[in-house]
Amino acid sequence: MVKNGDFAKDADGDGLADEWEFGANPKGAVCAREALPGTGGGWAQLITVPPVAAGAKAPEVMIAQHEMPIRGGQWYRLSLRTRAEGLTTKDISWTVQNTANWQSLFDYQTFAPKAEWQTNSFVLQAKDTAAKGTKFQIWFAGTGKLWLADVRLEPIQDPTVGRWLDGLYLTRPTEWDDPYGFFGW
Repeated sequence: MVKNGDFAKDADGDGLADEWEFGANPKGAVCAREALPGTGGGWAQLITVPPVAAGAKAPEVMIAQHEMPIRGGQWYRLSLRTRAEGLTTKDISWTVQNTANWQSLFDYQTFAPKAEWQTNSFVLQAKDTAAKGTKFQIWFAGTGKLWLADVRLEPIQDPTVGRWLDGLYLTRPTEWDDPYGFFGW
């Protein structure tokens, strides 16, 4: 559902991947695409927020994307890779807002990026439906550097219903599940 979540496209060359918007208050923070090292390659969006004067309020920074249709009751998985350097905030927040009434379509979620790359994954049920007028947001208040890569939001099956809830076995036990009895060992 996230458009250009791999940050591969930047047609106008402004450093901000296509389909995304970036904002900072007060100004001074920058957002730029950066090639990922290694054999897998790819792209990351690097948000850099310079230090502020002693006693000054930390800047608020947001990267966002519009028009992501969300269906109430549907389960979704958000996954993204992150890395941070010198962040003065502990938690980065995300949600999807309905811009018609500014209600969150998911409970607010946070993650704490580390110095090494890590994958963050969240499984949530949408609280309401919004076919248009939505805004997916990732934001924080602080200084330092934050890298985001491989951002995905996708509908998934209901995780509360499944074969793992039936007991110890993942599925109904069969003869094959007991190799000693099945093979006569």
